[in-house]
Amino acid sequence: AALAALDAGLARVLGRVFGPAALTLERVSWAATPAPLLEGVVAAEAVHAIKDWAALRQRLGRNRRAFVFTHPALGYRPLALLQVALEPRIAPSVDALLKADTWGDGAVATVPRFGHAEAADASADGGTHAIFYSVSATQPGLAGLGVAERLIRRAAAALAAEPDAPKRFVTLSPVPGFRAWLEARLESGDDAPLDDDAAAALRAAYPAAENPSRALRALLGDLEPAAETPATTAGGGAGPAPLARIVLSRLCRRYVVAE
Repeated sequence: AALAALDAGLARVLGRVFGPAALTLERVSWAATPAPLLEGVVAAEAVHAIKDWAALRQRLGRNRRAFVFTHPALGYRPLALLQVALEPRIAPSVDALLKADTWGDGAVATVPRFGHAEAADASADGGTHAIFYSVSATQPGLAGLGVAERLIRRAAAALAAEPDAPKRFVTLSPVPGFRAWLEARLESGDDAPLDDDAAAALRAAYPAAENPSRALRALLGDLEPAAETPATTAGGGAGPAPLARIVLSRLCRRYVVAE
């Protein structure tokens, strides 16, 4: 009871110290942001690692936005980092966003100079879709205070206020726990999560499989990067990716809504 009271007291204190009024929203810019804060951004990214300065520059391109919350007590160490891609349509994957030439100069793989003229933020080639693809909270001790959630809301408001504001806001964030849940179902051979249409599509694509669960395991195996994936599935379909997208989307919906 004493420890619970201490935890509650500390949470109240931290909530006041790191409350909304104490946090500063900053847009990170390759040209204008101080180098120490850029280093803080590299260290803060916990979802898709930023390996070098060229990778950081790619994340800060003309059709990219990065926002951080800073606090006077932490200097150049961000409390949270949010990365957004502005695209004309929803990207098929985060990997596609991370490989894109975001400056239009073909120089993603080179290490440029800070503040180089080509990196000016004056002309931003935006898009109709704001894709939130990475959010990282850097202070575990502030868990439960909603710092990352607050950053998302403030950043969305900032994007909506831009002259060419995006029309749609979407996320490519992972679904926590989904993979473990699916692997447990596959291990048990349970077909229950699959609806009739998904089960029928899996049987058609993998007629040799004993049941839809085995067919799904075979489909996921065909998606492994190291697998020698044929051009078509066993049933003569168009390949594993389109079917996997449909089946996994339905399974994810089941996991989020019903589990």
